[in-house]
Amino acid sequence: MRRVGALAAAGWLAAAAAAAEPSAPAGGAAAPSAPAATGPVGVKGACTSRAAAGCEHCEITLGHEVEAGAAGAALRASCPSMASGRYELGVKVPVRLVPPDNSTSSGGAPAGGANAAAGGTKRPTFFQVFASFGAQGHDERGRASAVLPETPRASWSWWNPAGMTVDRTEVVDIPQRTAIDITFTLSDPQYYWPAQAQGAAHRDGSLFIDRGTVMQLTRVPAQAAAQPAEARDFSNATLARVVPGRTTKAQVQTLLGKPWRDMLHGDEEHPANDVWDYRGQDASGGYLVHIEFDPHDVVTLVAKIPHKAGFGVATVAKDPPRAPTKP
Repeated sequence: MRRVGALAAAGWLAAAAAAAEPSAPAGGAAAPSAPAATGPVGVKGACTSRAAAGCEHCEITLGHEVEAGAAGAALRASCPSMASGRYELGVKVPVRLVPPDNSTSSGGAPAGGANAAAGGTKRPTFFQVFASFGAQGHDERGRASAVLPETPRASWSWWNPAGMTVDRTEVVDIPQRTAIDITFTLSDPQYYWPAQAQGAAHRDGSLFIDRGTVMQLTRVPAQAAAQPAEARDFSNATLARVVPGRTTKAQVQTLLGKPWRDMLHGDEEHPANDVWDYRGQDASGGYLVHIEFDPHDVVTLVAKIPHKAGFGVATVAKDPPRAPTKP
């Protein structure tokens, strides 16, 4: 067994900057802006499906790239006059983290920014950022209500310099017609040389959010009450049936259902394989069930990670026996 921590997704923190919110035009896009963001970036959502009871689908679109700097960033989006009902709040935010200089010396250490010596070799870099989001409602009388309390801060990691997409979905209930404000926060961006989480993290890179549709609030039919995004209680007896080195992906889905999150994880030395996460909840609080697969869709690792602790003990597949060597 081995301990699995925040890299698998754990630890929670509600973070939001207190600076003034810049204005944004209607139509779902923020106004073009060249300077790096110094506070939350305001974005006005566009209603693309409306019923008599109010808006049933709201899209939030960034019309330009946002440079967040080294400290992180926050997006504040608004969706006016949403009809009551159950909704899927989907977040798909494309991010990139750019070190001061992508070159490294022959020893694999940072080459010293813009004054790096000529002839440095570009090396893959391991990147990481933490994300959380929440939503609040405001009725016609201005009364506020928590539609989605700030989610735990989850770790997102990648090694491709082109970046990755923070992709999460939560199910929320809107009890009455109301305006919805959504806050999405990126914090503690960091990278490691040369490619793995080895040694000290570097926090001097510039974080960018690419343009495009970054959030959607979509009303779902009443019969779609049970969603993979909702936390469930997975008993220890059930999880014990997920055996690394033996249980297949199809068997996991039969046993646990659809995962809350399906990702690929790998590096330049190991191929990208599927990683499934399930949200759990029991009397002790929330937790994450983290399962990794090999290229043949067989489980290699399973871990239960309580949110409060931020880490858990993982069960891993045993290495296959080595063939005897000839003298």
